[in-house]
Amino acid sequence: MIESQDQPLEEEGVSPDTAPVERVPLGRLLVDAGFLTRPQLDECLAEGSKTGERIGEVVVRRGLASEDDVARLLAEQWGLEYVERSAIWFDGNALGKLSREDAQRWEALPTRIEGGHVVVAVAEPTEQRITAVRDLIG
Repeated sequence: MIESQDQPLEEEGVSPDTAPVERVPLGRLLVDAGFLTRPQLDECLAEGSKTGERIGEVVVRRGLASEDDVARLLAEQWGLEYVERSAIWFDGNALGKLSREDAQRWEALPTRIEGGHVVVAVAEPTEQRITAVRDLIG
């Protein structure tokens, strides 16, 4: 299970599974957390538009924040729990819930089963990735 802290929808008839969730942009989170100034953010965004890199990739490459710093902010942005790599443990029953091919394609790895739900580690959450993994695991 990929846990999120999405807010309930006010609008009647809109399913939480289909309604888009507004997220604070990663750039704003980086500035608010003190990793970037607004001018640095603008430079990184411009560079990313030229190179095709995402903002987090540019920031890490430039040494303005670590991969872990960006990962923590991405988890915050998506309402997910951040887990240190060294703290991840694997349960063989969970690993069998997703084929090797699907795990590679979606960059997701089932780690354990907790409370009847599969806990999945993802390198970078995206709407498409989370939906695909939920559909595959059930």
